[in-house]
Amino acid sequence: MTEHKYPPLFARYELRVIIPDAGPTVCGIYDTLDEAIEAKALKMRSQSYPVIIYDAEEDAPVLPGVKK
Repeated sequence: MTEHKYPPLFARYELRVIIPDAGPTVCGIYDTLDEAIEAKALKMRSQSYPVIIYDAEEDAPVLPGVKK
């Protein structure tokens, strides 16, 4: 019997902006880390708040420069 793998029900990577007094705000969700990295670079050029990539499956932020 073969096991069927289904895609996740949600995108794995969240782009979060850290806004003072409001905390993290999700501003985008992406299927791949490469997509999230590209979106982060664009977001960082368009505003001054800190931006992080959050791995929703691992429930942890993605560390800069570390690709799994």
